[in-house]
This record gives sequence, structure tokens and C-alpha cells, in this order.
Amino acid sequence: MTLYILANPNAGSHTANSIVSSIKDNYPQFSIIDSILEGKRQSIYGLQSSFGTVVNSMDIGFAAQVINSSTDSALKRILNKIKLGKLTYLFFSIKTLFSKQSINIEVILDEKSYPLDNLFFLSIANSSYFGGGIMIWSTASAKKKEIDLVYFENGSFFQRVQSLFSMVLKKHELSPTIRHLKRLHVVLKSNEKLLLQMDGEITTANEVSLIYQERSMYL
Repeated sequence: MTLYILANPNAGSHTANSIVSSIKDNYPQFSIIDSILEGKRQSIYGLQSSFGTVVNSMDIGFAAQVINSSTDSALKRILNKIKLGKLTYLFFSIKTLFSKQSINIEVILDEKSYPLDNLFFLSIANSSYFGGGIMIWSTASAKKKEIDLVYFENGSFFQRVQSLFSMVLKKHELSPTIRHLKRLHVVLKSNEKLLLQMDGEITTANEVSLIYQERSMYL
């Protein structure tokens, strides 16, 4: 409040309540102060990984390969110099589309095991969007006690393109190739090292588990 008065000398004659009201009107971001004072909290759910980190999403397959290839690449360094660094992801997205990768994993969902073979793309999340603005799944939310899995297989080149365009155009639920599951606890296992992308960070593992973790925030 002192800072407000310094910035607005005529405020000195106002009552404290009117100053607080003026602050709320001119600086709506400070409305969270009311929530803190009134104890208004809402539960949100992050994804607690077996690595000890809390993440919003984790990917294997296409997205992980694109991020891994783009990070610290010579092409990205060159394009960053002319402020076109984001084109690096487009280049490696197209390159990865032509790859014949086939990922075979065992997925344990709420203690039930399922084989997922010949995967091209798999994303596990509790949020609707990737960082770049591409939708993961419309109803995925950090306000829900559930984990969303979105995946599709490594079909023909046309099928891969069709699936990715469905995601870009937010037509997930209309796509004949995109699959969606919801669970409370997810474990991925593979005989080979999996390349994992977790909120932009790359790591590898033969096994990783995710479970929701409750947090609170003031709203």
C-alpha cells in the first residue's frame, strides 16, 4: 500500500478501504491477496514421476525424438542467430515423420498390464496442451484426479500424417487412429531404453511410473 501511495500522491487523503479497492481495480493481479487472506484454495494434481519430479506431461516416440534432435542441434544454433529457432522443431518433425520407428512397451494401468506395440506417439499428461499450444486431449486437466494417455501406432506415412494433423486441428476424438485412456496410476516398461521427454527435459529409462499428486493453490 505504501508503494501505491508513493506512485499516487493524491491517495493520501483516501481511506484504507478505498485505496485497497483502487488497487484491486487497477491491479487485478493482486486479487490473489484476498484469496490468501480468506483461505480460498483449490486442489490441483501434478504428475509425480518415479524420478522424483512433478511434471505436466511425458512423451515417448515422436515428440520425444523431435525435442531430443532439436535441443543443442547445430541447425537450432544457426537459426537462433536469425531469430528463427522455432523452425528447428518443424524441420525435425518432418524428418521424424519419415522414420520407421516402432516402440513396443508394456503399460500397467491401475495394476492391470497391457501390451502396446508398434507405437509412433504416446503422451501422458494431466493438462490439455503441450507447451507449444498443440492439444493433448480436450478434457485433460490438472483439476482432475486422473492421468490421460493419448497414443497412436506407427502405421503408413499417410496415417502418421493424418494422426498428427488431427492433433493440430483438435480433432482427436474424430480420428480413427488416435486412442485415449484415463487412469490413476501409470507404469511404462520396456526391454530397451525408452527416450522420454518430460516437460522439455530429455532422459532415458527402461521403466517409469506416474501417479497424480495433490497440491493446493490460491485462486
